[in-house]
Amino acid sequence: MKISRIRIGIVLSTVVVICLLFYARYHITDAGSNAGSALYVTHCASCHGPSGNGLRNLYPSLRKTPFLNIKLSELPCLIRQGVKGKIITEKGTYNQLMPPFKAFTSSEILQLISFMQQRWSRGSSKRITINAIEQWLDPCR
Repeated sequence: MKISRIRIGIVLSTVVVICLLFYARYHITDAGSNAGSALYVTHCASCHGPSGNGLRNLYPSLRKTPFLNIKLSELPCLIRQGVKGKIITEKGTYNQLMPPFKAFTSSEILQLISFMQQRWSRGSSKRITINAIEQWLDPCR
């Protein structure tokens, strides 16, 4: 009887450890990503959705958007200045206001973009630096 309880305890402990490892693998990231995730949830998710899928025909999806790869250098200014007018994507035309986030620091923009790249970029995305963000922000100051 004692041996059966010990075996059950070992099996349950092993299952708990495995579950915790899977949780950590998919839900816990580095501090920069956590900060980027918090920024996204607070400022972006209400329009672009918690999963980045957009909102029907109102707000575009962030999944596989060229702004996370090919047009990456344009993204910091879009975040800082907002968007007014039509946006044409592969999936349609959108014409809703995206508010400017002028109070975001270069570091916050970097954290937000890094989070979005990690989640929704097409293929491999280059790692960006604070210097790159500041350089890309120069034309829109």
